[in-house]
Amino acid sequence: MTQTYIISGIIAIICALVCYIFIRQTISERKLERERLQRALNKRAKELMQAIGLFPEDFLPKELEVFLYRCIIDVYEQLIRLAPTEKGYVEALQAHTAQLEFTVRKPEGQVTEDLQSTSQINEFKQYLSLIGNFLQKSTQRGQITERQHSHYRSLLKELVIKLTVNGHVISAQQSIEMQKLKLALHYYDLAKNLLIKEKPAGCKVQIQKLNTRAQPLLERVQAEEADVREENKHPRVHAPEPSDKKPPRDTFEEESGWKKKNVYD
Repeated sequence: MTQTYIISGIIAIICALVCYIFIRQTISERKLERERLQRALNKRAKELMQAIGLFPEDFLPKELEVFLYRCIIDVYEQLIRLAPTEKGYVEALQAHTAQLEFTVRKPEGQVTEDLQSTSQINEFKQYLSLIGNFLQKSTQRGQITERQHSHYRSLLKELVIKLTVNGHVISAQQSIEMQKLKLALHYYDLAKNLLIKEKPAGCKVQIQKLNTRAQPLLERVQAEEADVREENKHPRVHAPEPSDKKPPRDTFEEESGWKKKNVYD
């Protein structure tokens, strides 16, 4: 009987140890998963805030700006559920909720000025691509509908077109500074062809501005080409230049001696 109790006790202890190890491992795995998720959410919040802070005021359409603030708020709500005692998350949630309310109430922004740097344009394109990824993930999570996703994507596409046209204009201006007028006209044509193909909002006004910039360059190029054609038709005849060469000294002396001989003869 005693042996039975001992065996039962050993089995109970082993079961308790197994349960303890299993529970401890489960708790450890959940802790690691929570930390991993917390890091991912913090990274997402940082990228979203960088995307909003990077662009000049009124560069992003109001709808996209509202979408980004809602994404940030959603991230901090998840972080608060993971770490309820973290005061920084609560404060960030309150600040971005207030910013969202301000953004919703403010009127639509005015047209922003063109950028002056190709490096800045490339950076903006990278962050627009990042926003596109957030849109895709939000659709997969069911946070926005396919129709909303399509609408937001069209807004992003117009911004990318705007930046691309801006880049062509910068390249044209640089070509003008280097006196490469034909290359400048090429960049203006690239910008116009893109606008004609994609037809973004306000494309007619943009095309008219590009034509206004390109017209003086086109006139200069045509005038230079006309001058070249005219010169090819009537090439200039250059008169032979007088020779400054002096006769060799020996020849001069021979001629002088011959003349002297004639005199004496």
